[in-house]
Amino acid sequence: MAETSFIGYARISDLSGKRRTLAAALGVEAQHAACAAMARDNGGIVIKRYTDNDRSASRDVHRPGFEAMLGDLHRDRTADGAPVQGVIAVDVDRIHKTPVQWERFVTAFRSAPDACSWTGEDATTSTRRAARSRACTTFRW
Repeated sequence: MAETSFIGYARISDLSGKRRTLAAALGVEAQHAACAAMARDNGGIVIKRYTDNDRSASRDVHRPGFEAMLGDLHRDRTADGAPVQGVIAVDVDRIHKTPVQWERFVTAFRSAPDACSWTGEDATTSTRRAARSRACTTFRW
C-alpha cells in the first residue's frame, strides 16, 4: 500500500513581535513535527510544509504559506509536481479563523478531481494536537 502524500501547515500568530524569537520558531517546528508524526500514524508522509510564523488568521494579514497551500490544493500538486492527497495541521484553527478563510480552504480542497468524502475522523494526543487529513478532518479521495 502506497503512502498518502500529505502537505503540512503550521502557524503561530502574534502581531506584537514578541514571538520573533527562537521559541516561536521552535513552536512552528513543533507543529510540523506533530504533523509528520500524525502522517506516519495514518500511513503517510508530509511531502511539503507551509509555515506562517507570527501571522494572525483573525486579522486581514497576508499569509504567504496559506496562499501557497491553497494554490497547491487547487493544482492538486505541489509546485515541484508531487501529488497532494491530504492536509495535516495540529488544529483546524491553525488554518482558518474566519468563515471566508474556511470557505477558501474547502473550495481549494474540493477542487481536486477525485475529492469525495469527509469522514470526520481525527486523533488527539496529550498535547491536544489533532492532525486530520484533507481539511483537518479526514477528507480522502
